[in-house]
Amino acid sequence: MNMTDKAHTTSEGHIFQRFDKELQSLIQLVDDMGKLVSQQIRDTGKAIKKADTERARLVLEREKQVDDLDNAIDDE
Repeated sequence: MNMTDKAHTTSEGHIFQRFDKELQSLIQLVDDMGKLVSQQIRDTGKAIKKADTERARLVLEREKQVDDLDNAIDDE
């Protein structure tokens, strides 16, 4: 393997490492968002079932976190 081949292989390795790191970050964001949305759904159901306006208010307040995660995923 000559120096050009080694440089190319090293460059590809860095590209794959960067891609893998970005992919892992995206997976974590999607996982976080999924967990938050699941919690939102559970809390919404409880708020409706028990006419719990405080829980409903908290669900609405947390919606910004869902939006922020959605935007972060779009930016990835």
